[in-house]
Amino acid sequence: MEQTTKQNLKKGFFALIAILAILMLSLYFEGKNILNEGQNKPYEDISQEVIYQNITKDELKELIKNKDVQNFILINVDDDSVKDKSVIPKTDIFLPYTEVVRNKNRLPENKNVKIVIYSTDGKMSKIATTKMVMLGYSNVLHLKGGSKNWENK
Repeated sequence: MEQTTKQNLKKGFFALIAILAILMLSLYFEGKNILNEGQNKPYEDISQEVIYQNITKDELKELIKNKDVQNFILINVDDDSVKDKSVIPKTDIFLPYTEVVRNKNRLPENKNVKIVIYSTDGKMSKIATTKMVMLGYSNVLHLKGGSKNWENK
């Protein structure tokens, strides 16, 4: 009888370990999905969970006008599917929004530097801005309305 109790305890212990392992793996992969580079829904809005600041076209124009004095990085995150891309003058980095995490080595090492992110319609840049904040960048600005808004005078 004592042997059966020990065996049952062992079985229960291993079952508990297996359940915990499955739970840990599911939590790990759920977290990975937030930064997933190959999302099935390319415009899925994950930004509801992350707070960042929007910038208007007039505010960006002022920043660009003083770009020699004000240190900031301007990033276009349009991917190859965008036709008629509109590029804002003095853009520093072209990095598709689906590549932000995978190519974080192309991003500044200083996570406090001011970064302005834009895409043509603002959808891709919203996702990229969220990813940047999740990567630890603390001074990320999103161009509200995208570069289409930039061109509208």
